[in-house]
Amino acid sequence: MITEASIDQLERVSVIAPREVVSFIWAICRRIVPSPLLGEPSNWRILRRNISKFIQLRKFEKFSLKECIHELKISNFLLSNKHHADLHGGCGELGISDIARHAILQCWMFWFFTSLVSPLVKANFYVTESEHEKQGCYITESLLGRN
Repeated sequence: MITEASIDQLERVSVIAPREVVSFIWAICRRIVPSPLLGEPSNWRILRRNISKFIQLRKFEKFSLKECIHELKISNFLLSNKHHADLHGGCGELGISDIARHAILQCWMFWFFTSLVSPLVKANFYVTESEHEKQGCYITESLLGRN
């Protein structure tokens, strides 16, 4: 049954631009994840662009791990940075190869997108199909828990 309250909620639903969603997700990620795990500022721009590509996917599109780490520089992450590792007794002393550092970055980015970015989108936004664009999606604020 449709009530005045449900009509009120429907009127408040507005489509949110993907760039606003990306800004929201990035702000939360910057608060939760320690800066060294996000790499240097040059990697931040690349990571934010990759999050944007993820947010703008259409209904049947997929986002591979390769796309998650596209253009990220392994050397700009504290976990795998040889200079920092030598100073702090990390990867450099253990003799971890570039292949291993790349594997660590892949595991980290997989976790970042599957356990942080995706759940944040699901918890805070409602993604629905668009009638105007072929296979497109609208992003609206989630009304769950808000009155």
